[in-house]
Amino acid sequence: MYKKIAIALLLVWLPFLLINDFYPFFRFGMFAEPIKPNQSEELFILYYTNQQNSVYKFNTYQLGVDEGVFNYLVRKYYYQNKMNDFERKFRKSTQNLYSTHQDIKAWHLYRVQISNKKRDSLLIATYEKK
Repeated sequence: MYKKIAIALLLVWLPFLLINDFYPFFRFGMFAEPIKPNQSEELFILYYTNQQNSVYKFNTYQLGVDEGVFNYLVRKYYYQNKMNDFERKFRKSTQNLYSTHQDIKAWHLYRVQISNKKRDSLLIATYEKK
């Protein structure tokens, strides 16, 4: 009876033991790819310019959106070549945040790539106030 219980416990416990002990070695096997550090990071940063030509970084938390989520959404529209849709949705969501008293002249969207401690930025869109 104890033998059956011990075998049953071993069969239940053995997969967890193997995962913790042997699985990390599997990635160094014959067909494994070499481990590479993260090659590059891509960020999308939005700035706005007021009538006095002062430049400010847009705070995504004012929309109630985390920066990571904002980067994901912009990246999606950017790689699908739908930046006009992004502009329309962005204008609609920010029209109550930035009223006429703040006098925003233009929005500038930059794509920033960070790789090997080098930073490269590219202006991908400019939206003028209508």
